[in-house]
Amino acid sequence: MGMFGFPDHLADYSAVHYLRLLVVVCAYLILRPYLLKFGEKIQKAQLDKQKAERDREAAAAMMEKEQVAEEPKQNWKWGQKAKNKALRQRKVANKEISEAEARKQAALDQLDSDEDVADLLE
Repeated sequence: MGMFGFPDHLADYSAVHYLRLLVVVCAYLILRPYLLKFGEKIQKAQLDKQKAERDREAAAAMMEKEQVAEEPKQNWKWGQKAKNKALRQRKVANKEISEAEARKQAALDQLDSDEDVADLLE
């Protein structure tokens, strides 16, 4: 009774059982490459669909960015005072953004200053 009764189990098989096992194994060996190609084809289609979706999103973002950039050039249908007020507000907002970026960069520069590194190396 070696290997958990495996040889005894094989002795109970008839020629029909062995033939059925042989057919299943051969069918697997024959169909496997076709199934792999089919899976590859499906995966490629999914990747192409995802890439197309990313491209559409990038194009939409680019169009939105271009529309925002062209916005000041459009003809205004309001009065001159409203136009000047909107331009001042836009300039103030841009100035605040640039100042915030400058503060952030200054903080990063201060963290990695040469004096701090020299103190740590001593």
